[in-house]
Amino acid sequence: MALINLLPRTKHKKEQTAKKIAAPGKFPIIIPFITTSILILLLCGLSLDAVRKNKLLTSLEIKLKNTSKEKSRIDELNKTASSLESELSFYKDHCERKILWPDTLEAIRNAIPQQIWLTQLSTEKKETPVLIIKGSAVSMVEAEIIDAISEFAEGLKAPIRLKNMLSEIKVGALNAERRGNLNLMNFTLQGKFR
Repeated sequence: MALINLLPRTKHKKEQTAKKIAAPGKFPIIIPFITTSILILLLCGLSLDAVRKNKLLTSLEIKLKNTSKEKSRIDELNKTASSLESELSFYKDHCERKILWPDTLEAIRNAIPQQIWLTQLSTEKKETPVLIIKGSAVSMVEAEIIDAISEFAEGLKAPIRLKNMLSEIKVGALNAERRGNLNLMNFTLQGKFR
């Protein structure tokens, strides 16, 4: 059977070039082009991924800097908090040990024997605060003066208010002198606050 080609020549040439391209011997020419295109696409994808990861790394570095600033701020606040806690505990302790001076002075007044009068009442701040009581005692017999001072020191230990406030009471300096027929003795008592 005879083939009659009714198509114009231009279309006939296109079919022949399509057949030439699709021919098995000519196919390897397209492979390098396709391979190069795929490699270029992969390189573009990798470069886009690298740019995205670089941006992510930059944002993480910024967050790390901000975090280190926040950490130093938190450390500073923790130091301030511990300082304030120690100060608060000091004030709480002080308030618990607060000296109610009217009650304290009344307890001291009630402990004073007849032969004694006070000349000074003060406090000193040392390692532990100290209550200092200075006074004088008078009697015709020197032994009575010493007994009165001892009685006064022991009397300061008796009231519950003073007992809870003072840990120990010591007799300090004693200075005796004679005025006429009377013996006069100046004394100092020291009591440590609890």
